[in-house]
Amino acid sequence: MQYTLSKKSESSGYTLIEILAVLVVITIILSIASPRISKGFQIAKLKTAVRQMAAALRAARSYAVAQRGVVTVSIDFETSEYHFEARLPQTSQPHAISADEAEYQNANQNTADSGSSQYQPEFLRQTYTLPPDVIFESFRLETNETVSVDKAYIRFFPKGHSTGGIITIALNDGRRYFIQVNRVTGRVKIESEDETD
Repeated sequence: MQYTLSKKSESSGYTLIEILAVLVVITIILSIASPRISKGFQIAKLKTAVRQMAAALRAARSYAVAQRGVVTVSIDFETSEYHFEARLPQTSQPHAISADEAEYQNANQNTADSGSSQYQPEFLRQTYTLPPDVIFESFRLETNETVSVDKAYIRFFPKGHSTGGIITIALNDGRRYFIQVNRVTGRVKIESEDETD
């Protein structure tokens, strides 16, 4: 039996230069992609804030119609917050009721009118704050007259109509969405900047 010495076998691994080259390529790709990913997260935050506010406005309109009251939306531009306040009628008796039922309703109305939020839905009991980098940019009446104040108000009435207006919510970089509240119908509609051009 004869043994032969083979030549030095070639290694099947990668050299240090090859590994460094791959790391450089990965770093370049990540540096190009990360601003786009970050911007995508910001746009997602903006869309979420706009949808949340539109849903709350729709709920406020529905509550005003169902309870035959007035729901006011207060928008604070300085703090980027908004909240709701409901004023329900004190004596709205659509049909004849017994004395016991009237006493029960009056007790509940007096409790609700005295400021207790115990009988109000969840969306009326909290203050909403926009996420960081998302702001209330402006408020316009449907006549395109911009209101330059620190606070703006929209009211929903028992028949479904409202005081109306267009709320602009934007990112600090300028990307914006519009929430339009129709005066006549009280309907809430979301439009992006791209749709209005």
